Amino acid sequence: MNKIINIEEFKKLTGWDVELCLSILGTFIVDIEQGWDIVLDALEECDYIKLRGQLHALGGSCASVFATELSESFFVAEKAVKDDNYNNEAFVLLLDKIDNIVTQQLPNEIEEYLSKK
Repeated sequence: MNKIINIEEFKKLTGWDVELCLSILGTFIVDIEQGWDIVLDALEECDYIKLRGQLHALGGSCASVFATELSESFFVAEKAVKDDNYNNEAFVLLLDKIDNIVTQQLPNEIEEYLSKK
């Protein structure tokens, strides 16, 4: 399975400062999980303005820690909402993929990284 975060690039960005990496990743995972909850709430409320904004914010957060594929998925979802193209199976499958990454793969990957330090 591919890694969600390119940890080597991320460590390079932080100047190989292990404590800084740990701090940022700890904050990142909490922010992503909270942000994803906002996405789910916005979907339930049919608040597509909030949904677009949150998808955009999450995409940027992911990019900042080199979670490039996840970032791109958030931006694709944002574009689908912007283009009013969210009432289809492809959008649902994309959200399911993102949900699996955010709720399962990403926390496990970060936990694995944190446990090695």
